[in-house]
Amino acid sequence: MNAKLSNTIRIAAVVIFALTWSSPSPGLAAPGEPLGESNLSSSLDLSTFNLQPATYLPSTDSLLPGGSTISGTLGTSDTWGTGTITVTGDITIPVGVVITINSGTTVQMATSDGLHSGVDPNRVEWHVYGQLHVDGAIFTSNGAPQNGGDWYGIRFRPGSDGYFYDAILEYGVVGVSINTASPTLAGDTIRYMHGVNGQNGANGASGNPGASGGNGSAGGAAYGVYITGASEPFIQFSDVYSITGGLGGNGGDGGSGVGGSYPLGASGGAGGNGGAGGSAAGIFSGSNAAPIIAATTIMTVTAGAGGAGGLGGVGENGSNAVVAGAPGGAGGNGGPGGNGGAGGEAEGIYI
Repeated sequence: MNAKLSNTIRIAAVVIFALTWSSPSPGLAAPGEPLGESNLSSSLDLSTFNLQPATYLPSTDSLLPGGSTISGTLGTSDTWGTGTITVTGDITIPVGVVITINSGTTVQMATSDGLHSGVDPNRVEWHVYGQLHVDGAIFTSNGAPQNGGDWYGIRFRPGSDGYFYDAILEYGVVGVSINTASPTLAGDTIRYMHGVNGQNGANGASGNPGASGGNGSAGGAAYGVYITGASEPFIQFSDVYSITGGLGGNGGDGGSGVGGSYPLGASGGAGGNGGAGGSAAGIFSGSNAAPIIAATTIMTVTAGAGGAGGLGGVGENGSNAVVAGAPGGAGGNGGPGGNGGAGGEAEGIYI
């Protein structure tokens, strides 16, 4: 847990265990927003928080019934459920629109974004500018099998509001992102988030010398809750677990030496470097945020491993001697192997 004196963050009765990382890294990767500074209060006096169990009154008007398929901008307030609703592309809730999702509703996200939009054009994400009220629903993937990173997550944008009561969010990249907003998360389970794995570098082409292998790209970060801006969300009685950074991509192998100048063999190319592993945090709190976090358990947060360095290319054999007993040509040098990527950093709560 990193902490600097800046803003006030109130934390009480939070349990954190099972953090895993491979090697030190400069800091947590932030998905499009800078790291910030804040202050962790040392007080654990629960009486100052006025904690209350989550309560809600389910809506009885089911305007979008189970079995529906939906994507895009929602132009009017609506109530979803019960049953299973499939989301095939990014959802946008504009200012003035309130979407309520009732208990007994499963909202399953496709494993690709049919609208190819948003922060991640390959994954379904929700952009909340109005209000999102979730009462005991499940937000999950429709993958078979389901995997962390199948969809992106819920994004509360500046000025938005809402709540998740007794909900489950699973198999995304960032469960809930909060930017200059103050929704309430109470009694929720946020689990199985996984950063996007890095891409492997391309292998080098053969030649004189062999071409170097490409570098692997870095793995993406994963978060249970990611809080930035002037946000004051209330997070209580929730469980956040199985948050895993993406793997760094492997470096490509160097190309073999081919076509050396007689009598010498051509040297092999260098292997590419592996990409860094992605960072992971149960809850990330940025520069101006002041969340209230109480009675919440965070466990099994694992940073992504760095990618392996690529193999150096094989040197070409030298030419045979023309006259018996005379020395043959020198063989080409093998290329150096690439460096492995640094492992990511894991934090229960990053402040």
